[in-house]
Amino acid sequence: KILSLSTACSGGSCVLSAAKYDFQTNVWQNWQNGNWATPTNLVYANLSIPKLPFIGGASSTNYPTVTALPGTQDFLITYAGKNGATGAKSIRSALYRGLSDDWALWNNGWQTNFLIGSQEIVPETQIDPQNRQTYVQGDKVYMIYKKNDNSGSNWPLYLLSYNMSSPSWSSEQQIISGIDSFAIKKDPSGIVWMIYSNANDLMMVSISNGVLSTPNKIYDLNSNTQPIGLDFAGSEPVVFIREYQYPQNIIY
Repeated sequence: KILSLSTACSGGSCVLSAAKYDFQTNVWQNWQNGNWATPTNLVYANLSIPKLPFIGGASSTNYPTVTALPGTQDFLITYAGKNGATGAKSIRSALYRGLSDDWALWNNGWQTNFLIGSQEIVPETQIDPQNRQTYVQGDKVYMIYKKNDNSGSNWPLYLLSYNMSSPSWSSEQQIISGIDSFAIKKDPSGIVWMIYSNANDLMMVSISNGVLSTPNKIYDLNSNTQPIGLDFAGSEPVVFIREYQYPQNIIY
């Protein structure tokens, strides 16, 4: 199966909705009113939003990530929850369980009573919710994200992990003191690599069990350039860089 989450916003408040593709039936379905339903009306403007059952104590939910858990039919979800009073965002977590075909929220364990609400896995703070990346390594799902420490434009980078063997979220740990942007990708052998910009330097590291290797400088950047993607052609890394040249951005 493929699970896809999207966000719909109105009046400053956002909700999450979900769609699922089943390879055996070759059918897309939307989650609506507690079940998966096959869309019959393609005029989306006339459809109500098929909102997911969890809000988790937040007034608005958006920026989801979805990670398939190996060897299961489950999908781990993280999303940003906005506090209506302060406007600050925290990161929360949910789980779609394929065998039982239901949803759960994280609150010191997986809970299906949504009235309890969810526990923040990253507390309310000046996090950059749009710039989060997840990957699976061993028995853990790792999430890497930026967080503002009021030190300037280069924010520190943090790492958090979810243990699939014994369901639990770790405490966050800072792994780089300050970066501009970053990207993560596994190479064909399964090694996780990350590129990031630090001032005018493009750096590259491998990550093993949440520990970074010694960084290597691989390219000179300037104030108008930043890395936006990483992939592999065989064993060779391919880095995508965006450069602003008035009045347009150029990708190379």
